[in-house]
Amino acid sequence: MATIRRQFKMSIEQRMARHFSESFKRSKVLEIEQGRSKVSEICKEYEVSPTNVYKWMSKFGAAKSQIRMIVETNSDTKKIIELKQKVAELERVIGQNRS
Repeated sequence: MATIRRQFKMSIEQRMARHFSESFKRSKVLEIEQGRSKVSEICKEYEVSPTNVYKWMSKFGAAKSQIRMIVETNSDTKKIIELKQKVAELERVIGQNRS
């Protein structure tokens, strides 16, 4: 195994010069999503950084349509407004005491 790894070990220049096609990226993302491969396996097999594989997943994966949304309840919003008003009031009081 170790000798095989050495045979396929690429230099930094060789890795930087590589370009994976969109169809290749899509197929690897599909393998990961279907559980046939793991991110770490793809990284080792093709000497790709995990960051790149996760970028492929966000671009071509099924999860790409999921959007993160910050949900704030009305009570949270109301509390923030009240606190901002309190801060403004305290700043006015401090300003009056200094003059």
